[in-house]
Amino acid sequence: QGTQMDSWAADVYSVGNFTGTVSYQDHIVFFKENIMYELYGYMPSQFKVLEVAKIGCIDSHSITETQGILFFATETGIFVYSGGFPADISLQLNIKNLKNASCIGHGNRVYISFDGATYLYDTNLKTFLPYANLDVKYFAKDEDNVYALTRNGEIYRFNSGDEIVDWVVITKQFQCEKKTEK
Repeated sequence: QGTQMDSWAADVYSVGNFTGTVSYQDHIVFFKENIMYELYGYMPSQFKVLEVAKIGCIDSHSITETQGILFFATETGIFVYSGGFPADISLQLNIKNLKNASCIGHGNRVYISFDGATYLYDTNLKTFLPYANLDVKYFAKDEDNVYALTRNGEIYRFNSGDEIVDWVVITKQFQCEKKTEK
């Protein structure tokens, strides 16, 4: 009907499921395991899907944007994208066969966790620094802080020193309270 509530679909001719989607600048970026697409346009009659690169991401938790730069993890490294072609920034980490990663951007920092360790990427220095021996499943942030939920259920607030973080989860099925120190 030409309204904002309309549905729209497009076929892309590549094998595999989509692994992640992110809104970036004025368009949408879609990833498969080995391909990156961009969707441009503001209404269905204008939409255009373009294949950007034969590089994809491993999952949606491995994508973040900070300071206008898109960061994402592939099986072989951490890549950045700001238009043009994605670039590998993690050669010194010697990443091979990466299966899952989690990352989040905060100011001029990007926190990336994989293979049981968390790294800090400084966008000014353009280098990785070891941050903690934490296997982070998910990151979250507010204006001032970055939080990490580890695979064993602990929650950390980064850059805060030793601190107790209390948390509560309430669902329709159960209630869980946990107090974690670190």
